[in-house]
Amino acid sequence: MDSDDDNKEGDHTELEYTSPVLPTFLDYIKQTKQPQLPVCISKRTHDIIVHMIHVRGFTKHSEQLTSAFPRIQLDTYTNESNKQCVVAIVELQKFGIKHARYIKEKLNDPTIIQLILVSLSEITPLAKKALSHPMIDTFLVDQLKFPFYEHKMIPTHVLCSPDDIKHLQSIAAFKTSQLPILPKTDPICHFYGWQTGSIIRCVTNLSSSGIPNVKYRTVK
Repeated sequence: MDSDDDNKEGDHTELEYTSPVLPTFLDYIKQTKQPQLPVCISKRTHDIIVHMIHVRGFTKHSEQLTSAFPRIQLDTYTNESNKQCVVAIVELQKFGIKHARYIKEKLNDPTIIQLILVSLSEITPLAKKALSHPMIDTFLVDQLKFPFYEHKMIPTHVLCSPDDIKHLQSIAAFKTSQLPILPKTDPICHFYGWQTGSIIRCVTNLSSSGIPNVKYRTVK
């Protein structure tokens, strides 16, 4: 499925694909009331965080939670199923075990299905261990200073829906285990929160012919 010959011979219009950067994203940023920015977060980094949450399906800022630590800001975002994602922005010079345990306690709420933590400083090993949970994604502020997913050398990555996968298998018999692997630790998987078993469409537009080069990967 990866070969150039297959890409040239295949029907590239058979499956429609869309960019993971939503068309209304900038309008969403402008029109939606956003929480006050912590000192350590620039406007661009904040927009990148909101984009990440928005693409994950949490499109509405619900409320800012009361925090036991003045340097930890907690905001909740809601999806169409009224499930929530907590975004914790931490300005502490040292992020330790007590802070990790406090933030992880938010998952005791059954309506919270994701927790994204953005820290100004490195997280201690014990805190990292405490935060080890499939619903928690951690980032450093430095990792979110530039929208790397928009770089022209990085393919457009799109999560395939069940209908996409069914249609693809109807025109090209294959098993998902036969697809090349996109590591779950890859920055693009980490950013979008894709889980093991997800099928990702990778589209590049660098060929001189102008025909998009479409490849598929499975997250593992």
